[in-house]
Amino acid sequence: MNVVPKSTRFHERTKIEVPLDVVYSENAGIVWRERTKTEEVTICGGGFLLHRPLEPKRLVNLRMPLPKNFRLYDFGKEKYEIWGLVRYVRLLDQEEPGQIRIKVGAALTGHRPPPSFLVDPTTVYDLKPILRNQSLWELRELERHTGRYMRSHEERRRIEIDVILDVIGPDGRVIESVAGETHNISESGMALTARFEAGFPLYIVVKNPGRRFRQLAKVRAIHPSDDDERFRLHLEFLSGKWIV
Repeated sequence: MNVVPKSTRFHERTKIEVPLDVVYSENAGIVWRERTKTEEVTICGGGFLLHRPLEPKRLVNLRMPLPKNFRLYDFGKEKYEIWGLVRYVRLLDQEEPGQIRIKVGAALTGHRPPPSFLVDPTTVYDLKPILRNQSLWELRELERHTGRYMRSHEERRRIEIDVILDVIGPDGRVIESVAGETHNISESGMALTARFEAGFPLYIVVKNPGRRFRQLAKVRAIHPSDDDERFRLHLEFLSGKWIV
Protein backbone atom coordinates (compact mmCIF):
# COMPACT_ATOMS: atom_id res chain seq x y z
CA MET A 1 0.00 0.00 0.00
CA ASN A 2 1.34 3.40 -0.99
CA VAL A 3 0.03 6.53 0.76
CA VAL A 4 0.85 10.12 -0.18
CA PRO A 5 -0.95 12.65 2.07
CA LYS A 6 -1.96 15.94 0.47
CA SER A 7 -3.14 18.04 3.43
CA THR A 8 -4.93 17.83 6.77
CA ARG A 9 -8.31 18.98 5.41
CA PHE A 10 -11.05 16.43 6.05
CA HIS A 11 -12.25 16.28 2.46
CA GLU A 12 -8.84 16.60 0.83
CA ARG A 13 -8.03 13.63 -1.35
CA THR A 14 -5.16 11.40 -0.30
CA LYS A 15 -3.27 9.45 -2.92
CA ILE A 16 -3.46 5.84 -1.77
CA GLU A 17 -3.22 2.58 -3.68
CA VAL A 18 -5.06 -0.43 -2.27
CA PRO A 19 -6.64 -3.38 -4.13
CA LEU A 20 -10.24 -2.65 -5.07
CA ASP A 21 -13.05 -4.90 -6.29
CA VAL A 22 -15.69 -3.01 -8.27
CA VAL A 23 -19.10 -4.64 -8.86
CA TYR A 24 -21.45 -2.95 -11.33
CA SER A 25 -24.95 -3.92 -12.44
CA GLU A 26 -25.47 -3.02 -16.09
CA ASN A 27 -29.07 -4.17 -15.59
CA ALA A 28 -30.95 -6.82 -13.62
CA GLY A 29 -29.42 -9.60 -15.71
CA ILE A 30 -25.85 -8.39 -16.31
CA VAL A 31 -23.44 -7.86 -13.42
CA TRP A 32 -19.68 -7.60 -13.79
CA ARG A 33 -16.74 -7.41 -11.41
CA GLU A 34 -13.32 -5.89 -12.03
CA ARG A 35 -10.21 -5.87 -9.84
CA THR A 36 -8.30 -2.60 -9.84
CA LYS A 37 -6.64 -0.21 -7.36
CA THR A 38 -7.67 3.02 -5.75
CA GLU A 39 -5.86 6.16 -6.86
CA GLU A 40 -7.06 8.57 -4.20
CA VAL A 41 -9.61 8.45 -1.38
CA THR A 42 -11.34 10.47 1.30
CA ILE A 43 -13.77 9.25 3.93
CA CYS A 44 -16.62 10.18 1.59
CA GLY A 45 -15.22 9.48 -1.89
CA GLY A 46 -12.53 8.05 -4.10
CA GLY A 47 -11.09 7.66 -7.57
CA PHE A 48 -9.97 4.59 -9.51
CA LEU A 49 -9.29 3.27 -13.01
CA LEU A 50 -11.39 0.73 -14.92
CA HIS A 51 -11.24 -1.06 -18.26
CA ARG A 52 -15.01 -1.49 -18.60
CA PRO A 53 -17.57 1.20 -19.39
CA LEU A 54 -20.16 2.37 -16.87
CA GLU A 55 -22.54 5.29 -16.45
CA PRO A 56 -22.44 8.36 -14.22
CA LYS A 57 -25.27 8.62 -11.65
CA ARG A 58 -25.30 4.85 -11.19
CA LEU A 59 -24.35 2.86 -8.08
CA VAL A 60 -21.30 0.62 -7.75
CA ASN A 61 -20.32 -1.74 -4.96
CA LEU A 62 -16.74 -1.27 -3.72
CA ARG A 63 -14.69 -3.68 -1.60
CA MET A 64 -11.17 -2.83 -0.42
CA PRO A 65 -8.78 -3.25 2.52
CA LEU A 66 -8.98 0.45 3.34
CA PRO A 67 -7.03 1.82 6.35
CA LYS A 68 -9.18 2.43 9.41
CA ASN A 69 -8.71 6.20 9.34
CA PHE A 70 -10.65 6.27 6.06
CA ARG A 71 -13.56 4.19 7.38
CA LEU A 72 -16.78 5.08 9.14
CA TYR A 73 -17.74 1.49 10.07
CA ASP A 74 -16.44 -2.11 9.89
CA PHE A 75 -13.19 -1.13 11.58
CA GLY A 76 -12.45 -4.73 12.56
CA LYS A 77 -13.00 -6.29 9.14
CA GLU A 78 -10.27 -6.92 6.60
CA LYS A 79 -12.26 -5.41 3.73
CA TYR A 80 -14.37 -2.30 3.76
CA GLU A 81 -17.52 -2.86 1.69
CA ILE A 82 -19.34 0.30 0.69
CA TRP A 83 -21.59 1.61 -2.06
CA GLY A 84 -20.62 4.55 -4.22
CA LEU A 85 -22.35 6.81 -6.72
CA VAL A 86 -20.44 7.35 -9.96
CA ARG A 87 -19.94 11.11 -10.22
CA TYR A 88 -17.82 11.27 -13.34
CA VAL A 89 -16.24 9.13 -16.04
CA ARG A 90 -13.19 10.31 -17.98
CA LEU A 91 -11.89 8.51 -21.03
CA LEU A 92 -8.10 8.15 -20.86
CA ASP A 93 -5.53 7.26 -23.47
CA GLN A 94 -5.14 3.54 -24.09
CA GLU A 95 -2.21 1.70 -22.54
CA GLU A 96 -3.08 -1.55 -24.29
CA PRO A 97 -4.23 -1.39 -27.94
CA GLY A 98 -7.95 -2.06 -28.30
CA GLN A 99 -8.68 -1.79 -24.55
CA ILE A 100 -10.40 1.29 -23.15
CA ARG A 101 -9.24 2.88 -19.91
CA ILE A 102 -11.39 5.23 -17.83
CA LYS A 103 -10.98 7.24 -14.66
CA VAL A 104 -13.97 7.03 -12.31
CA GLY A 105 -14.83 9.29 -9.41
CA ALA A 106 -17.32 7.96 -6.85
CA ALA A 107 -19.07 9.49 -3.85
CA LEU A 108 -19.41 7.00 -0.99
CA THR A 109 -22.98 6.55 0.21
CA GLY A 110 -23.21 3.72 2.74
CA HIS A 111 -23.16 0.06 3.66
CA ARG A 112 -26.38 -0.79 1.78
CA PRO A 113 -27.99 0.39 -1.45
CA PRO A 114 -31.41 2.09 -1.33
CA PRO A 115 -34.51 -0.10 -1.83
CA SER A 116 -35.07 1.40 -5.29
CA PHE A 117 -31.76 -0.06 -6.46
CA LEU A 118 -32.83 -3.54 -5.37
CA VAL A 119 -35.99 -3.15 -7.44
CA ASP A 120 -34.19 -1.70 -10.46
CA PRO A 121 -30.36 -1.53 -10.52
CA THR A 122 -30.49 0.92 -13.45
CA THR A 123 -32.00 3.60 -11.19
CA VAL A 124 -30.09 6.87 -11.39
CA TYR A 125 -29.31 9.12 -8.43
CA ASP A 126 -27.89 12.45 -7.40
CA LEU A 127 -26.45 13.59 -4.08
CA LYS A 128 -28.25 15.70 -1.52
CA PRO A 129 -26.39 19.02 -1.43
CA ILE A 130 -25.25 18.99 2.20
CA LEU A 131 -22.55 16.66 3.53
CA ARG A 132 -22.26 16.59 7.31
CA ASN A 133 -18.80 16.34 8.85
CA GLN A 134 -17.60 12.76 9.40
CA SER A 135 -20.45 11.30 7.36
CA LEU A 136 -21.26 9.76 3.99
CA TRP A 137 -23.27 11.26 1.17
CA GLU A 138 -27.05 10.84 1.05
CA LEU A 139 -28.77 9.87 -2.19
CA ARG A 140 -31.84 11.22 -3.92
CA GLU A 141 -33.45 9.32 -6.77
CA LEU A 142 -33.68 11.02 -10.15
CA GLU A 143 -36.41 10.63 -12.70
CA ARG A 144 -35.29 8.31 -15.47
CA HIS A 145 -35.48 10.04 -18.83
CA THR A 146 -36.56 7.63 -21.54
CA GLY A 147 -36.82 7.99 -25.27
CA ARG A 148 -35.51 11.50 -25.83
CA TYR A 149 -33.71 11.42 -22.41
CA MET A 150 -31.75 14.54 -21.43
CA ARG A 151 -30.88 15.76 -24.91
CA SER A 152 -34.48 16.89 -25.50
CA HIS A 153 -33.82 19.85 -23.18
CA GLU A 154 -30.77 20.99 -25.13
CA GLU A 155 -30.37 22.77 -28.43
CA ARG A 156 -29.63 20.31 -31.22
CA ARG A 157 -27.53 21.70 -34.02
CA ARG A 158 -27.62 20.23 -37.48
CA ILE A 159 -23.99 19.22 -37.92
CA GLU A 160 -22.96 16.67 -40.50
CA ILE A 161 -19.44 15.37 -39.98
CA ASP A 162 -17.69 12.04 -40.37
CA VAL A 163 -16.87 10.17 -37.17
CA ILE A 164 -15.15 6.92 -36.25
CA LEU A 165 -17.08 4.61 -33.92
CA ASP A 166 -15.18 2.10 -31.78
CA VAL A 167 -17.73 -0.48 -30.62
CA ILE A 168 -16.92 -1.52 -27.04
CA GLY A 169 -17.64 -5.05 -25.83
CA PRO A 170 -18.60 -6.10 -22.28
CA ASP A 171 -14.92 -6.53 -21.35
CA GLY A 172 -14.01 -3.05 -22.51
CA ARG A 173 -12.28 -4.17 -25.70
CA VAL A 174 -12.92 -2.72 -29.13
CA ILE A 175 -14.97 -5.22 -31.15
CA GLU A 176 -14.96 -3.27 -34.40
CA SER A 177 -14.36 0.22 -35.75
CA VAL A 178 -16.81 1.65 -38.27
CA ALA A 179 -17.43 4.94 -40.01
CA GLY A 180 -20.47 7.03 -39.19
CA GLU A 181 -22.06 10.31 -40.23
CA THR A 182 -23.71 12.66 -37.75
CA HIS A 183 -27.08 14.36 -38.31
CA ASN A 184 -27.41 16.55 -35.25
CA ILE A 185 -25.34 17.20 -32.14
CA SER A 186 -26.02 18.74 -28.74
CA GLU A 187 -23.72 19.17 -25.75
CA SER A 188 -24.71 15.78 -24.33
CA GLY A 189 -25.21 13.57 -27.36
CA MET A 190 -25.61 13.08 -31.08
CA ALA A 191 -27.68 11.31 -33.71
CA LEU A 192 -25.85 9.51 -36.50
CA THR A 193 -26.07 6.67 -39.00
CA ALA A 194 -23.66 3.77 -39.32
CA ARG A 195 -23.43 0.16 -40.37
CA PHE A 196 -22.34 -2.57 -37.93
CA GLU A 197 -21.13 -6.09 -38.56
CA ALA A 198 -20.83 -7.30 -34.95
CA GLY A 199 -24.41 -6.66 -33.84
CA PHE A 200 -26.00 -3.66 -32.16
CA PRO A 201 -23.63 -1.88 -29.77
CA LEU A 202 -24.30 -0.70 -26.22
CA TYR A 203 -21.21 1.45 -25.66
CA ILE A 204 -19.20 3.33 -28.27
CA VAL A 205 -16.13 5.55 -28.32
CA VAL A 206 -16.88 8.38 -30.77
CA LYS A 207 -13.89 10.00 -32.44
CA ASN A 208 -13.35 12.90 -34.80
CA PRO A 209 -9.60 13.51 -35.07
CA GLY A 210 -10.04 16.79 -36.93
CA ARG A 211 -11.88 18.29 -33.96
CA ARG A 212 -9.81 16.41 -31.38
CA PHE A 213 -13.04 14.91 -30.11
CA ARG A 214 -13.02 11.52 -28.37
CA GLN A 215 -15.76 10.53 -25.94
CA LEU A 216 -17.29 7.43 -24.43
CA ALA A 217 -21.01 7.23 -25.23
CA LYS A 218 -23.95 4.94 -24.59
CA VAL A 219 -26.44 3.98 -27.26
CA ARG A 220 -29.88 5.12 -26.11
CA ALA A 221 -31.88 4.18 -29.21
CA ILE A 222 -31.43 2.43 -32.57
CA HIS A 223 -33.79 2.80 -35.53
CA PRO A 224 -33.75 1.63 -39.15
CA SER A 225 -32.64 4.22 -41.70
CA ASP A 226 -33.51 4.73 -45.36
CA ASP A 227 -30.50 2.57 -46.16
CA ASP A 228 -31.33 -1.06 -45.31
CA GLU A 229 -27.74 -1.74 -44.20
CA ARG A 230 -27.36 1.30 -41.97
CA PHE A 231 -29.03 2.25 -38.71
CA ARG A 232 -29.74 5.55 -37.02
CA LEU A 233 -28.35 5.77 -33.49
CA HIS A 234 -28.95 8.19 -30.65
CA LEU A 235 -25.94 8.49 -28.36
CA GLU A 236 -25.50 10.04 -24.93
CA PHE A 237 -21.98 11.14 -24.02
CA LEU A 238 -20.76 9.71 -20.73
CA SER A 239 -17.25 11.11 -20.39
CA GLY A 240 -17.67 14.73 -21.46
CA LYS A 241 -19.50 17.28 -23.59
CA TRP A 242 -19.49 18.39 -27.18
CA ILE A 243 -18.15 21.94 -27.20
CA VAL A 244 -20.59 23.82 -29.40
